[in-house]
Amino acid sequence: MDNAASATRGCPLPYPLKFEEAKRFVDTNAHIEKDFDTETRLVLYALARQAKDGPCTDPRPWAWDAVAAAKWTTYRALGDMIVPEAWRLYVKTLDEALPAWWELAEKQKLSEASGAPATENGNGHGADADVEDPVVGPCAADVVNVSAPSPALSMALAQAQPGTWVEVESAGVLPRARFEHDCAVVGTALYVAFGNAGGRCLADVHRLDLLTMTWHEIGDASSGGDQPRATAGHTLTAVGSRLVLIGGYARSNALAGNGRLEAWQLDTADASARWHRIDAGGDVPDARACHTTCRVGSRLYVYGGENTARKVLGDLHYLELANPARPRWVCVDSASGNVPPPRAGHTACSHGAGQDAEMVLFGGGTRSDVYSDVYSFRPDPPRWERLVLDGPAPEPRSGHASALVSGRYWFVAGGGNGSGGVEATRVLDLARRAWLPQAVASVAPTYVKAEGLSVATVGHTDDGSAVLLCFGGYNGRTHAKTHVLVAPLVDRCETLSPAMAGEGEKDDDVEGNLRARIAQLENELAELRQRVSASDT
Repeated sequence: MDNAASATRGCPLPYPLKFEEAKRFVDTNAHIEKDFDTETRLVLYALARQAKDGPCTDPRPWAWDAVAAAKWTTYRALGDMIVPEAWRLYVKTLDEALPAWWELAEKQKLSEASGAPATENGNGHGADADVEDPVVGPCAADVVNVSAPSPALSMALAQAQPGTWVEVESAGVLPRARFEHDCAVVGTALYVAFGNAGGRCLADVHRLDLLTMTWHEIGDASSGGDQPRATAGHTLTAVGSRLVLIGGYARSNALAGNGRLEAWQLDTADASARWHRIDAGGDVPDARACHTTCRVGSRLYVYGGENTARKVLGDLHYLELANPARPRWVCVDSASGNVPPPRAGHTACSHGAGQDAEMVLFGGGTRSDVYSDVYSFRPDPPRWERLVLDGPAPEPRSGHASALVSGRYWFVAGGGNGSGGVEATRVLDLARRAWLPQAVASVAPTYVKAEGLSVATVGHTDDGSAVLLCFGGYNGRTHAKTHVLVAPLVDRCETLSPAMAGEGEKDDDVEGNLRARIAQLENELAELRQRVSASDT
């Protein structure tokens, strides 16, 4: 038995949690990383950048800076490697360099829990404490010391037919049934905030530990003080370890804020679980609900929604967080191109990086129309484009939810239109600009065929399948059910359905092609390491 294989089995977490734990170990143990050879350190750096930022778009550094040039060359050589492959190869590289890393990581977490210093840098907070990005922050703010996912989640995943939503049992203090809430993932936890409970707006925040499937109520803003009002129809966005809540309505025909859009943040690493107002300058937008917030770099773009008079909006603004001490609002009123009609109840996601970054909108509607169109906004220079997409278009829908997988595949679930709730969960391949021809979950449980639900990508299985989690919603009654969806090998979209694999191609052929591609990537990584080693000498 080789050491690398043993070490991989020693870390039982699914991806991306396995990658996050491996990267956390490397980041907090600089004294250990220094003992790795040069090519190993460069490959770990490049794979971590690929996993976080996608393909390299950095400008070539000056040749006299040998370290920066070597990092850039290694990162650039990864090309269009997909994110889950970068996760897997990062862990594989660490396994080969230090087979016992998982055992050491477990011991360190036990030391942290007992109050002992986590690392040898003397600050007692781990190496990340001195280098935390004020905007992005740490990726894993709340890593729980457990050795395996919960039996309930493991059982649900084992029983789930690929492409089928399955209800999963959870423990702890379950949140109240709700809709028009929102959720966000930070580290190994899913956070659900506020929402509508049968006409009553809520102000509570709940954390679902994804490793144990246990709910914890971490705070309730209704306790008083300078805290956000109980709201629904807001947005919740993860920015590092922080949750940023924007907008929403406080009750029928009353929006949060005094006519202006409010923004609040809660640091999940702060045990007090207190919200703090973001006092932003600039051109503060009008108050609104049922809008979208989409993070592109250091900006949070807010589009559409409806105002107090239930007038549907079509304006675009962003909250600039590059300087956390001086956040400011900017109105984007000079965008060219094919501007989308005003809408509410739509969804949005961020796709691409650097100059290729874009915000993509889908669906939503007005009081008389429901849309199934897709628009792209690129910020530099500001320009809108209505996308012409291949594949069968989905049903129009509003009040749906969506989640991005591997920076490319956009899953759209739930929602409704004039004909009722929408069953099919559809996938848009943003790289190919095409709707996948077969619905991932063509028959959804009644609880997913709902409006005002929330969906998030919470991980990947070892074979590359994405795991999505859905909570809450309204389908004639408000509920608090939790469902998971296993989407098989979404990063090789030809395997999602026979139609995507080519007419007449069999599953065995698809699997063989997939294994060949994985082998090719591993060969490319080996060649990359050899080139780095040669250039170092």
